[in-house]
Amino acid sequence: MTTTINEEISVELVDEAPHVFWWQRFAYRIVDTPQLFYKRRAPWWTNDRTSMHRVDDEFWRVAAVRDGAEEEPELYDLKNDGERWILAIRF
Repeated sequence: MTTTINEEISVELVDEAPHVFWWQRFAYRIVDTPQLFYKRRAPWWTNDRTSMHRVDDEFWRVAAVRDGAEEEPELYDLKNDGERWILAIRF
């Protein structure tokens, strides 16, 4: 079941790709190669938070498991809008 989350998170990068992210006080370790994709942003005139300097938002689809948990990895979409990281979706 897909869940839209849209919460700000902290992300640790390795070689410019997400390696670990923190959500609700827990670290989530990325266990597979993150997949980068882009989504076109809404035009700047439709949203006051949209910068005129970026055309696309960067998304990373990652398989991650909560650090220390003995669970199967889950899929997440992490969004980088140039200013902050957002945990967008959990699959």
